[in-house]
Amino acid sequence: MKLETVCIDMKFKNATRSIVSRIFTEMSGYLEQQPVWEAATLQLLNENTNHEVLLFADQGPAGSFTGVPNVMRAGNFLPVKDPVPLLKFQLKLLQQGKFLLMVDCHIGGASLAARFDTIPYRSEIQATVATLGLGDGFPACVKDKNKGEEFFLIERFSSELTDLDPPVDWNRSVLFMESSADMSALFISTNVSGKFIRHFKVHDFGMKLVYPGYLGILNCKYRVGYAAAPLETKINASDVEEIASRLGIRGEYNSSGIEDLETPDLDSFKDDEDLDSYVDNEVENYIDVDD
Repeated sequence: MKLETVCIDMKFKNATRSIVSRIFTEMSGYLEQQPVWEAATLQLLNENTNHEVLLFADQGPAGSFTGVPNVMRAGNFLPVKDPVPLLKFQLKLLQQGKFLLMVDCHIGGASLAARFDTIPYRSEIQATVATLGLGDGFPACVKDKNKGEEFFLIERFSSELTDLDPPVDWNRSVLFMESSADMSALFISTNVSGKFIRHFKVHDFGMKLVYPGYLGILNCKYRVGYAAAPLETKINASDVEEIASRLGIRGEYNSSGIEDLETPDLDSFKDDEDLDSYVDNEVENYIDVDD
């Protein structure tokens, strides 16, 4: 279902006696099969469409529910001629309750929802969906932003980079990086923990976090490692080597953002191959590369 800019607000409430009594009065005469009304557990309400479903814990795996759709609630339905069947749902909380996976067992459709007070990053949504094996889907609320995040990053990268070899599975995009040097990169997850593919020239990267939040990034092709720290973390120059060693990054040619470094002018390179040639020379000069 392509919702795009449309947002669906769902609310779950405990099925109180008054809620169950009202839905029983409105729907019991139209159902194909009667549930055990006393076993109702949750009310699911879609405030956008005024649709309502009463959920009953069902036998089977945890998160199995039977549902009674209250087709009379919206007030714009024609008189019900055929019996209304009960619905079947499978619900599961993911990432300690950050996301809710909801599968309609009859239709075969699935939705991934987030709490309304905690808007996730687009990369978090893509990463979570990629682990579920549900196939391609369509994002909703695409105009919503979290701290200024661009929600069309993946679409922008995939449309600009169409001739990558090997091709990239953009659905596995999980991280976006942008540096103060106006360089941006999209990282695609792999089946190896901590290993990512950077979209540009499809290079492999390894990443590792160590306490209290230092990030190690390793370019697997050139075997160049970077140790990064949060902006708010103050680091003494004398601690740089010790921090890098925690990440397993060692080498004779070490440098840090703490020092004023002489960096090449990117505009001086004719093209990407010229830049790659420069990097290759730097690696050969300063790092012992064991092929």
